[in-house]
Parts: sequence; C-alpha cells; structure tokens
Amino acid sequence: PLCALAVRRAASINAEYMGIMTYSKGFVMGCEGGCLIVFEKSDEKDLYKEVNKQIYKEVNKLSVHEHLVSVTNLAISPSEESLVLALENHQAYTLNLSQVEVMKDDSQESNFHPLTTPSHFRAVTGLDHCIRKPLIVTCGVDRSVRVWNWHDKNLVISKTFKQDPLCVTMHPSGLNILVGFSDRVRLMNLLMDDIRTFKEFTMKGCREARFSNGGQYFAAVNGSTIQIYNTYTCTNILNLRAHTAKVLSVHWSLDDSSLVSASMDSSVLEWDLRGATRTQEHQHKGCSYTSAINTSDGTIYCVGSDSSLKVVLQSVLKKIIELPVTLTNLATTRPPEKLLIAGTKAGFIKAFTLPLRTKGNRLGYHEYQCHTKMVTRLCMSHDDSMIFTSSEDGTVGVWNTRQISSKKKELQQLGWAEEILVTKSDLQNRMKQMEKLKKKVEDLRLHNEYEIRMKEMNYQEKLREVNEKFKQELEQDRQKYQTLKDERDGLKRKYENTLKTLAEKHQDNLLELEAYHQQKILAEQKRYEDLQKKLEDARARWSSEDKQRARQYHQEIRELEQEYETKIQLEEELTTQLTQAEAEIKKEFGETKILIEDDADREITQLKTEYDEILKAERVQTLELRGNNGMLKREFAGLQQKIKNGNDKMQKSVDIQKKLVDEIKRLEKDIEGYEKEKVPNCVAARLRLPRHTGDR
Repeated sequence: PLCALAVRRAASINAEYMGIMTYSKGFVMGCEGGCLIVFEKSDEKDLYKEVNKQIYKEVNKLSVHEHLVSVTNLAISPSEESLVLALENHQAYTLNLSQVEVMKDDSQESNFHPLTTPSHFRAVTGLDHCIRKPLIVTCGVDRSVRVWNWHDKNLVISKTFKQDPLCVTMHPSGLNILVGFSDRVRLMNLLMDDIRTFKEFTMKGCREARFSNGGQYFAAVNGSTIQIYNTYTCTNILNLRAHTAKVLSVHWSLDDSSLVSASMDSSVLEWDLRGATRTQEHQHKGCSYTSAINTSDGTIYCVGSDSSLKVVLQSVLKKIIELPVTLTNLATTRPPEKLLIAGTKAGFIKAFTLPLRTKGNRLGYHEYQCHTKMVTRLCMSHDDSMIFTSSEDGTVGVWNTRQISSKKKELQQLGWAEEILVTKSDLQNRMKQMEKLKKKVEDLRLHNEYEIRMKEMNYQEKLREVNEKFKQELEQDRQKYQTLKDERDGLKRKYENTLKTLAEKHQDNLLELEAYHQQKILAEQKRYEDLQKKLEDARARWSSEDKQRARQYHQEIRELEQEYETKIQLEEELTTQLTQAEAEIKKEFGETKILIEDDADREITQLKTEYDEILKAERVQTLELRGNNGMLKREFAGLQQKIKNGNDKMQKSVDIQKKLVDEIKRLEKDIEGYEKEKVPNCVAARLRLPRHTGDR
C-alpha cells in the first residue's frame, strides 16, 4: 500500500519513485531529479486513502538543487533526527528530519548538507595549482569546475556549467583561472564564493591551456596552433604554427622564455618565444605524443602512445627507454632536476631519478598506486614537495615527496596568501545586506524585549493566581489532614482493644490444647510399650523357627547330593556304552563307503564308454543331416522361386482378366446405348413410311 501511494504521488509530479524508507512518524520517498517527499501520519480522512490502518499526509517536498539526478538509497539514523540520501552521481547528503515541516524548497539556502566533501563523479579532464595559495583547480566530464584547498583538505568553490570544461589552468596568484570549452576559452576570477567570467576568447575545442610561471602570459591550444596571450591586457601577442595535428601538451620553461609542445602528429617542438622560432625539433613516426617537458640543460623528455620514454637533446633522439606500460603525463622538479614523475594508463605513477640510469636493459624507478584508471593530469607544487594527480575514475590525488628544499622553507616563512577577490557590486550588496540584517536584529531585539516584558507581566499575574490557589489548597489539605488524624486515633484505639481480646482468647486456647496433647502423648507411650513387648516375643519365636528350618535345609541338601551322585554314575556308564557303539558304527561305515566308491567307479567307467559310442554315432548322424539339410534348402529355394514366378504370372493373368472384364462391361454399356438409340429410330421410321407413300 505504501508503494501504491508513492507511485501515485510520483506520477503527479511526472517523476519515478526510486526508494522508500519508513520511520515512526511516517515515511520518506526518493524520486528522480533529486526530489525527496516526506509523508507523516495524520488523523484527517480526506487527504489520502487508508494505508495499513494509518492516514498519511504530505509534509514537504524538497529538492537537491545542485544535482537533478535520481535518489538511489535512503537511510534514517536510529534517533530519527537525520536522513542520509545517496544520489546517482555518487554524492551523499544529510537532511534534518526534525525541521522538515518548516523547510522551504525554493529557499536560497540549501536544506541538504554534504555528508562528505563533494567530489567529481566522472572523469577529471583538467588539473592545475598555484604558487601563493594552497589551492588546486580541477574540471571534469560532470561539467563542474572545483577549487580545492589541499592543505586543509576541503572543497573551496564548485561551479557547474552547461558545457563540458575540457581543460583548466590556474594563475600563480590563485586569483584567476582559465577554462577551455568546446567553442570558447574563458578567463575567470575566483571570488569569495563564486567563479565569475572576466573575459571570453573564441577558440574551438581547446583541450590544453597553461599560465606561464610568472603569470603574465597564458598559452591556449586552438587545434594545431598555440596562441600566446597577455594575461593583463588579454591581447594575442603570438601564434605558434608548426604542428599539423592537435596539440596535446604545452610546458613553459622556468623563466617563461621558451615553451615545449607535443602533438598527435608525432612531433615535439621547443619554441623560443622571444623570436617565435623553433630551437629544437623531434619527430618519431607511429607515436602520438601526449606530454613533453624540458629541463634547465635543454633536455626534452617526452612520452606517447608507444609505451616508451624518449630523451631528446639538441633535436637528437639520445635514448629510447621501453616500458611495460604507457605513460600519459610528465612532471619534473625545479633545477637542478633530480626527480621525474610520470603518470600511466594503469592508474599509478612512476618516479625516476635524474639523470636516467639503466641497470642492464631495465630502468630503475619506483611505482605508487593511487587511481584505478588512467592518470589524466599531473603537476608538481612550486617547492617540489607535493605532487597532484587526477584520473578518469573521478579521483584527485595529493602526494608528498618528502624532499623539503630551501625554497619550501622560504615559502613557509612567507606563509600562504589570504587575499581574495570581491567585486564592488558584491561588496555593496553585502554591505546593504549587513545594514538590513542590523536593522532587522535591532527590530528583533526591541520586539523580544517587549515580548519579554509582556511575558514577565503575565508570569507575575499567573504567579499571584497560583499562590492564592496554593494557599486555599493548603488550608483545605490541613483540615483534611486533621480529620484523617482523628479517624486514625479512633481506629487505633479500636484495634488495640480487639488485639487485647484476641490475646486473651489465644491464651485460653493454648492451655486447652496443651492438656489435650499431654493426654494423647500418655496414651501413645502406653501403646508403644505394648508394641515393644510384642516385638520381643516375635523375635524369640522367629529365632527358634530359624534354627529348625536350618536343620531341615541341611538334611534336604544331603539327600539331594546322594540322589544326584547316583544319577551321575548311571550317566557315565551310559556314555561309555554309547562311545563304544559309535566306534563300531564308524568302522562299519568306513568299510561300506569303500565298497560303494569302488562300485561307483566301475559304473562311471562303463557309462562313459557307452555314452562315448552313442556320441560318436550322433555326430555321424548330425553330419548326414547337415548334408541333407543343405540339399533341402536348395530345393526349397528353387520351389520358392517357382512359386514367386507362378504368383507373378497369376497376378498378370488376374490383371489381364480385370482389364478384359472392364472392357466387356464397357462394350455391354455401349451395346445397350446403341440398342436404346436404335428402337426410337425404328419407331420413327415406321411412322414416317405411310406418309411418304401417300405423298407419292
């Protein structure tokens, strides 16, 4: 019945219900689109029909505004004060059930609170960090851009867009981000509680964008072209064109004077931005490069789709290191470079020590597992102490390298920047809101003081009434107490007299019982003495009888022994006679057995001879019968063939006879037909003959 009610209510809002959870006050229903409907028991009979002898009314309908996805699971705490719901996008929220009646679904403040830190629920496509703040920014296929504080391990800002963000990069100051979409690139400001667009650039399918290390420039990929913009003027100062396919990776040098790009056209290029020229070129056919970085000594490390790590110096391929897994991203520490970090398709990262050294045919490295799917992005903090990774499984990893450099100590002395961006309009709105709230607080204070005074007056009046009522009740109780005390004293005297009378009566009864039992004890003592005397007489009589029976028993024993000794002697004599007779019989039986065996041997020999002759004669007769049987079989086969031929001839004769009979019948029918035709013709001829004669 609850399910039927839930189905009807879900159908009324054009949604499908996903689950029901009951509690003492009613039940909660989760629907599609992040909708949650709460029902509670009611005594009104015109709301819904009776369900399990209880009437339910709808208390409230709430929605999780940020996630219009289905509610998959519900759980209520044992105290029934809070509700936890899980959504289809792997997020969990809590709701205070005790205040559900006063909540409003259209309020700006959310009624739901995240159970844990909200995270990406699909693949993460972009990742970057800043220098002055402990912040990282990510974007994913779930159409959200999220800013995280990796030091405090919490989510700072999250914003969802109508389009999928393809890439994201953060300004070193931590105040701006650059987000690439399918049709444009947006330069956005990170405000206190929002991410707001500052400038838009028309650019299709930008999947890679990077701020320079100083933050004065940013590079954005437009197909196979790398466009360099001035961050503060938003002007395009340089276009780098040399690749023939999409560029997948851009890496700035430490001093922002050069840039390394990797493309799907199997090429890796190093650009000198001061002259917009190529300083190094490398191309390896059959390999689609996904990441490339350069170091302070001019060495380029690049990885691609061929599961190898390549080292390029001065446009010459110096080394190819084959690996058992495909690498996707690269990052290195600050000069002097001591560590090379690589992400893999299997979800773990590899740490290589620079310069690269091989042991035999193998390259030494360390592996660390964090993700379950491909590592999509990888970068290192400015002080080389932290590594940030993202994956297609929707997770973001923060790694500690445990290598504290002098630069990190300097940054720790400076401390993290606490500045945030606030627009003038937001600040003015906040000031207006503060003024309104202050005025509202003052009004509420005056109102509360007035209500408190009124309540005090009411309480004083009620207190006087209660005191008067209490005094009256106290006087009534005192009088009632005195009456009850007098009644108690009267009852006490009455019961004391009754107890005295009962005690005297009990004493008289006790004396009478004592005299009665004394007489009874004397009678029983006398009876005991009589029984004792009878017992002694019986013992004397039993003793004499016992002696007499013993003598009689011994006499009978002696007589039985003599009788059985006589019988045993007779039995022994009979046994001796039987033994002698048995020996004679055995001897006679042995002689008879020998004679019978001799007679049997002679008869067996004679019978064997007779039957051998009979068997020989039978064998000869059997051979003759076999010969006769063969001749008879041949004659029988010939006769069967003749019978078959005769049957065939007879069948043919029968068939011919049938044909002749059929032909005779057919001719007879023809004759009958001719005869029938002939009679009318003759009659007609006879009738016509006189007419012809008269005419002549």
